Amino acid sequence: MKRYILLLVIIIVVGLALLTRFMGDDGYKVSGQVLDNQGQGIEGVTFDFGNFGTVKTDQDGKWSKAGIRDKIKVEPIKEGRDFYPNSIEMDEAKDTLYFVEQEGLDDILIWLSLDPDNEGANYEVSASIRKLNGLNETHQLMDTEILVNGLSLQFDNSDDDGVVSLFSYQEGDLRLETEDKATININHPLLGSTEKEIEVPRQVDDLEVDGDIEAWISEELNNLTLNWSATTSELYKVWITLYDEQKELIGDAVTLVDSDSYTFSDTSWLRSYETDQIATYVEFEVFAVNMYRLVGFNKNSGVEISAKEGPTVSNLPHN
Repeated sequence: MKRYILLLVIIIVVGLALLTRFMGDDGYKVSGQVLDNQGQGIEGVTFDFGNFGTVKTDQDGKWSKAGIRDKIKVEPIKEGRDFYPNSIEMDEAKDTLYFVEQEGLDDILIWLSLDPDNEGANYEVSASIRKLNGLNETHQLMDTEILVNGLSLQFDNSDDDGVVSLFSYQEGDLRLETEDKATININHPLLGSTEKEIEVPRQVDDLEVDGDIEAWISEELNNLTLNWSATTSELYKVWITLYDEQKELIGDAVTLVDSDSYTFSDTSWLRSYETDQIATYVEFEVFAVNMYRLVGFNKNSGVEISAKEGPTVSNLPHN
């Protein structure tokens, strides 16, 4: 008798499982929107979900598909159109899958900088986003979500023309050591999304100056050349800090070079654009830089991270 009861229980359990699989389980739902370079929806874009059927976007570019039970590749298809990202793999419900026409991202210039501060391994992060064409409202750029190692950047301000939105790192400590990696996530419903991993480069070990700094400042010398030890980085940030005769800071300037030397060919570098003063003293510093271009965005968009510190040379008095 017990054997028959056990068999009956097994049949019921299996039957319920099959019933749930084929009748009671509605699967999961995905939805989103496809937009052009003006932020407007594109009608008639096809999504093919294989055994789960196809859907097309409506006049607002919106689409949705329910009843999906397996891992799928979500790919927008429309003849003569290219989209970013070109596909997304999903295995769970999500209602914010956005695709943007590829040329739309060509109108957005975004740049992130990760620079060491004065607190050892702490890093400061800043980002600027410029609308070149296309998007009609600047506030659309302010909706951009930027994460660095999971820590969120906050909107700071925009310029007088309303075309540049700046972000600054405000919460938590971002601590990175040499050869540590930082993961950058950029997400926006109209601009698409991208992820990039960047590594903190090794510091430059040695920095030497070919020429006399005092003679260059007084224009007795036409050229002043900096030479430094090469690292595995392909780029270097050369920083010049300007001081007046009281050794007070009056400004700075920076240039990016792709070799292990740089020649200052004139003294225009000595003028502070902040105060319009001419520097009496200068300090040179070189940082190794790792730089990556952001796939899908404007070809000039990218992320850069500087080494923690660099050697310096200057004509500042030591006392």
